[in-house]
Amino acid sequence: MAARRKKIGKKSASQKRKFFAGVVDKIKALTFRIGAFGVVCLALFLCLSWLVLSGQIAKAYDGGKEFFFRQTMHAGLSVERLTIEGRNNASPQRLKEIIDVTPGEPILKVDLKRISDDLADIGWIEEARVERHFPNTIHINVKERTPVAIYKDGRVRSLIDKDGFILSYSPAEINRFNSLITVSGDGAEFAAETLVRTLAAEPEIGQNVMFAQRQGDRRWDLTLKSGVQIFLPEKDYGLAIKRLSDINKSKKLLDKEILSIDIRMDDRLIVKTKPGAVKEYNAVTGTNET
Repeated sequence: MAARRKKIGKKSASQKRKFFAGVVDKIKALTFRIGAFGVVCLALFLCLSWLVLSGQIAKAYDGGKEFFFRQTMHAGLSVERLTIEGRNNASPQRLKEIIDVTPGEPILKVDLKRISDDLADIGWIEEARVERHFPNTIHINVKERTPVAIYKDGRVRSLIDKDGFILSYSPAEINRFNSLITVSGDGAEFAAETLVRTLAAEPEIGQNVMFAQRQGDRRWDLTLKSGVQIFLPEKDYGLAIKRLSDINKSKKLLDKEILSIDIRMDDRLIVKTKPGAVKEYNAVTGTNET
């Protein structure tokens, strides 16, 4: 009985050795396979890196795009017409240079966003919308800014819109709007639109204003076409202009030989005549009080 137990024990030890040897062999095989897979992955990575760095993938992609565009062009999808809507003041030549679309070019190849962004860099253009109208038309709709004044900064003149945005420095374009008031001084470009609207409400005065100087970004001094200067108050200058307009209608004040009119006080205005005398007028009646 003891001998039998001993024999069984020896057999069990042999089976254990075989089991562990099999496990080791499997681990070795798995390690080999993983190593081989790693080598393959490394080779693929190196190959892909070469393709990217050498530009082969980009060339293949670009070649595929060009082939696609050529096929669409042969199918009739090419630019034959360019239409622009909303342009009044922006230079047609400048627009043409920026749009840069060649007749016969594949219509799907036209970069609409690039054109829209570049057009928005033109001072006149506030907004540009570029569309494809299949099969053969590129349509551009632009919204232009409106000039409200000529802004003079030192010796430099420019056209500005209601927000003080500079539309153009071109002397030729500025000369087309010579009827606009010229403004200058600290903050003048941003305060011009309010002044222009206020003067438009009193055309008897407003139509005669040629130049406006902003003083300390607080108030305006106006110069009329006749050379007469008008000193406006810091606040409620619209009411002051209306008082002056009412007096002028009844007394024809602006037809007199005067140099300046000071309307900064609520109850009176001070008129300086050309010989140098100073006269005060009641702000309501226009009566001479001196």
